[in-house]
Amino acid sequence: MAKILMQGKERFMCPVCENERIEPGQKYCQICGEALEWKEEGENGTGKEIIQNHLTNVPDANTRNMDADIKETIELLRGMQNPLQDYADMVGTPIWAYGHRYVYPDPEDYAIEKAISALEEQNRHRWIPVEERLPKLGEPVWATVKHSKWISDYDADWLPEEKKTYHPESYGVYKAEYIGEGIWQYSDDYNEWVYCDLVEKEKRNLANVYDTVTAWMPLPEPYRPEE
Repeated sequence: MAKILMQGKERFMCPVCENERIEPGQKYCQICGEALEWKEEGENGTGKEIIQNHLTNVPDANTRNMDADIKETIELLRGMQNPLQDYADMVGTPIWAYGHRYVYPDPEDYAIEKAISALEEQNRHRWIPVEERLPKLGEPVWATVKHSKWISDYDADWLPEEKKTYHPESYGVYKAEYIGEGIWQYSDDYNEWVYCDLVEKEKRNLANVYDTVTAWMPLPEPYRPEE
């Protein structure tokens, strides 16, 4: 028996054969013969409200342990989802038609699938703190680089302190690679490779700028026109 959520809609579709000529309260689909069960949103604790509740409770995409948080949320959504069923078995077709098409028995299952896909996509495109995990050695990624504050004429003893050039702490995004043993290399604004540390050094003077990678993100997939 297939379930149909009311949700204030004016048009309804059979969740099995996608027949859109279903009238409210109809007991059987006139195309595939599937028995129909009508439900109001919120019955048995399912539906859009539960999905929205899981999504709104997902932490911000830039927080740590995001992998675990999203995986836990996906597992909760999977637990709400019915397994795929053989369409031929659902509608009672001959045995030779089995195993060719699998569908979800409930419209909510498709909404859950979209929510899961959105969470997985979100997890692929977020800043990952280096304390959480590192990319594979030599893998090109985007990296957030922290530039320490420094004084360009720090050693100019003849120049009064108030005349020296101070550079505040700043951040930049560059294409980079982790090359191991706490060392990164990134391509700067002049397309030159610069080496920097994974962890900021505690003892340093202000004569030089020190670069530290704080987070990274996988490169996006190349655009491919839809066929």
